[in-house]
Amino acid sequence: MKILTLVSDQQWASISTIQGANWERIHHIHEWKNHGDANGIFAFLSVSMDDLPADIPVCLDAMKIHPTNPDNVCYMLPWPGLMERLKWEIGGKKSNQLNEVLKAIGKEAVWVQPTIGLVSARVISMIVNEAYFALEDDISTKDAIDTAMKLGTGYPYGPFEWSKMIGLSNIANLLQQLSQTDTRYQPSTLLLNEATS
Repeated sequence: MKILTLVSDQQWASISTIQGANWERIHHIHEWKNHGDANGIFAFLSVSMDDLPADIPVCLDAMKIHPTNPDNVCYMLPWPGLMERLKWEIGGKKSNQLNEVLKAIGKEAVWVQPTIGLVSARVISMIVNEAYFALEDDISTKDAIDTAMKLGTGYPYGPFEWSKMIGLSNIANLLQQLSQTDTRYQPSTLLLNEATS
């Protein structure tokens, strides 16, 4: 199984450790033409839809959903903490080809509608945002909020632990993008300040 990747250094460090595939890093999307035996592409950097192959599955970053998508294009969010899961949330039309690629690397697709941030990242980002609002209001400390959420809800991580694992700037970027069309995603001032410091 040969999978091409057009990814950042951080994403490469995470994805290249996944067993079951020969991961090859390309530095421009046109390079897929030099790899006729590739089984799929994970391209999380900016690409033109016109440059993509039509006969193998292509996964793009769910922070940028294109209005029209060929059947072989899907979306996922390559955030730390999400890539390590056994089940990957995939936005797009179900693809047997992609299911085979994921099976080879020990992953399973959970298919959802292709929308900015998909589902999990939206929910996690809102939980983190609400925790920052609570911190702004002096309701509790970061450690106490993390403990309360883990004990009270059974979450594997508290909101501040999630924000460290995922990267607060990732969460802030998603919330800012979503808040342009829906005010309920308006990020906490404290969250924005910490994300940029």
